[in-house]
Amino acid sequence: MRWKIEEYDGHRLLGSYLVPGNLGRTGLNRILCQLAARHLNPKEVIAANLRKGMRGKTNLLEVKDDNGGLQVGENPFLTARKVDE
Repeated sequence: MRWKIEEYDGHRLLGSYLVPGNLGRTGLNRILCQLAARHLNPKEVIAANLRKGMRGKTNLLEVKDDNGGLQVGENPFLTARKVDE
């Protein structure tokens, strides 16, 4: 099994990437956040990386569970799910 990461802008698929399935959740989250950060400006990246509870903190790079998969970003956004490819 592998992780399939898909990048969308609205309903339009921007890219699809395969990642080894034995990659842990921490590593996969890091990849998702780095890919999502490409669409943010520097101030948004800083705000997204502030600690919880800090003034100005945003959830722009928070990886969320989404129907058995993962999702990060608003628009564009990325999803990840296990596939048999």
